[in-house]
Amino acid sequence: LSQKGDVDSNLARVKATTADTAVLSAQLDICERELSRMQRSLAGIECATASLLKASEAMRASVMPRVTEAANSLMSSFTGGKYENLTSDKDLSLEFIQDGRKRDVSYLSAGTSDAAYISFRAALATVLFSNDTPPLVYDESFARIDEERLFGILSMLAESKTQSLVFT
Repeated sequence: LSQKGDVDSNLARVKATTADTAVLSAQLDICERELSRMQRSLAGIECATASLLKASEAMRASVMPRVTEAANSLMSSFTGGKYENLTSDKDLSLEFIQDGRKRDVSYLSAGTSDAAYISFRAALATVLFSNDTPPLVYDESFARIDEERLFGILSMLAESKTQSLVFT
């Protein structure tokens, strides 16, 4: 009789710690439905991301040549024709071509590098917004530019139809 009591006791303990299979089945079904919903959502996000990347590349291919042309024109006027071969890569970091080699703008003096970024910023705004260009903000953008180039850049800003806010 004591063995039967031990078996009954052990059985009761096992039943107390074991979940009902119907409850587990229902929870599994809920988890599987949630997983399926999340997988569909992920597929939608991946599709949207791919579409945005494709549109971004198409826009870049359409816009960047015009931005580069406008920036080169500005940079050439700022530097007396010395630097007029600016390019940008996918992350919009600037490079210039000198003696057939691409170099990062950090290779230039600090003032010339700043002038290159000012050129690209102004060109990008002009190309993207045409006649309705928003105000451009320049915060310490001119601090490292020599006086001659500074005069040229500020003259260009004064002649443009774009409102410029210059902080020094």
